[in-house]
Amino acid sequence: MTLEEEIIELISKDFSIEKNKLKRDASLINDLQMDSLDLTELTMKIEEKYKINSSNEDLVKLLTVGDIIDYASKHCKGPPDEAGYAVLK
Repeated sequence: MTLEEEIIELISKDFSIEKNKLKRDASLINDLQMDSLDLTELTMKIEEKYKINSSNEDLVKLLTVGDIIDYASKHCKGPPDEAGYAVLK
């Protein structure tokens, strides 16, 4: 499973959003109806899953599904290791 597929699966499962709505250009707020609590929870889940430490300045720039995928991709070196932890750049 690719990083993009993993993130789409996480959003779909944890926030009860149909996968067909999770396009890269889908706005987290306008298209997916996520509120600030949802966004905080989502970023925490991404940080935990991929062991990424994010700044608030970075997080406010994550407006679409594609932004989340690109951010995680940029901060992860590759697929999770044998223990399930992402390898950081």
